[in-house]
Amino acid sequence: MGLLADDSGTNLSVETPNQFTNAWDNWSFYNPQSGSDTQHPDSQKFGAITTVSHSPEITHLPTVLSDYFFKEVIKLYSVWDSQSNQLRILAGSFWQSSGVLYHTMQSMAAALLTKSFPNLRAIAIGERQMGLECLRSGNDTDEDRLIGSILLGHTASWIKPHELSHENFENSLEMLHAWASKTHDHSRLSFFGGAVDYWAMLLSFVSEPRKDHNFLRHSVVEAGPSRADGLINPHPFIGTSGSIVQVLTELGTLIFGYRKRVSEIDFISEKDLEVFRKSIQDARQLERRLLAFKPLLPMSVQDPGDQTTSPAHFVKIDEGLRCTGLLQLYRVFPDLLNDRYQPWDSAALLQPRPALKTPSREERNTWLTMLALHILSINREIPFESRTRCMQPFMFVAASCELRTDLDGGNEASGMDSNSISIQISLARDFVRSRMVAYLHIFPLQKVETMFQLIQSIWSEIDNGKEVFWLDVCKKLNLGTLMG
Repeated sequence: MGLLADDSGTNLSVETPNQFTNAWDNWSFYNPQSGSDTQHPDSQKFGAITTVSHSPEITHLPTVLSDYFFKEVIKLYSVWDSQSNQLRILAGSFWQSSGVLYHTMQSMAAALLTKSFPNLRAIAIGERQMGLECLRSGNDTDEDRLIGSILLGHTASWIKPHELSHENFENSLEMLHAWASKTHDHSRLSFFGGAVDYWAMLLSFVSEPRKDHNFLRHSVVEAGPSRADGLINPHPFIGTSGSIVQVLTELGTLIFGYRKRVSEIDFISEKDLEVFRKSIQDARQLERRLLAFKPLLPMSVQDPGDQTTSPAHFVKIDEGLRCTGLLQLYRVFPDLLNDRYQPWDSAALLQPRPALKTPSREERNTWLTMLALHILSINREIPFESRTRCMQPFMFVAASCELRTDLDGGNEASGMDSNSISIQISLARDFVRSRMVAYLHIFPLQKVETMFQLIQSIWSEIDNGKEVFWLDVCKKLNLGTLMG
């Protein structure tokens, strides 16, 4: 077993290349003599790709990429990291004996390094293909294949931003159900279940499901299970938001299907009306479920041992996601907002009172803008260094289409003058812009560029006086990607 140190100095016990335990801090991409004789058995397959001929030079590439995966990739990919991170534990246990996991790790590491080392893009693509071939061969154990399938699916967009990897998702669901019937390991069930749930949510907003969502793994085990002492263990991918993520998956599926149907209608039929009525009924049920969630207290969440990420950050993410779900419902189904409309009051957001009046279009828009500003203020309270930042871009995209600069009806809708709201909107745009620019450096992936391009395109549309929904802009400009 080797030891890796995270940002807090905590020693992380994982299986890493024996002579590369502490190599990353001392090793340089510019040092052509660095290397190790300890390699994964499959590294002999690399041949010519074990070195990069263009300056700066990388030698012993498979070992370097494996080390980079443990040192950096896991920390960027997780919402928290410490010795107890299940992804770190599973990868450390299996990577040297699992072909699918080994090649997937290589691909993920190479993809993250591509911006600094463009030649690694070919390595990332090739390693991903080898991981898929190993997955299809079925030579690895059930757990190896399951984690490999999930990681390959989650990170397909790291190489091709628009690749959603539906086939991997469907295979992962089937493997998870088969494996769940044979194991009693609650901790690992929770990890795999939460990973699939998060993936399902990200897919639901930008694509049509290919399987009935009743087949989703909700019956397996809740993500983020409670411990014997009553504390909630945060999941490495979704923190404490397991239940909210499941509701958002249903919400995303509903909204995607509804907007798709609306876009295809030339003349309304009775069947269309039936679909619309059913959609509104489903939306009301989802609204009730979102409003019924009891907010967690930080003291009820197990501290994951990551100095950059505290239990309070998970609670804020929960709050932000719940409000984001409500924002989507009230934008797409305005009758829901009409039923509860009162001048904006953040304190009453989750405990709505009967409607004071039927709002005008301008009043609805201003109310939704205030909700979007509220969502962004929640995210602003989370330090940039927090690893939960990888869950925030989805909220930025969803809130972006409510950041209008030409609001009317501001006084009545919010109790504030229009100039004050306009200043808040300008500051909110600056906040989103600065975070997304920073993400381009921290997560040097084309998918981040795609999300930022989508946000900027939305602002361009609304600045030209159009009322748009982000999903419609996403579809029109082909900017769909996994936003997490």
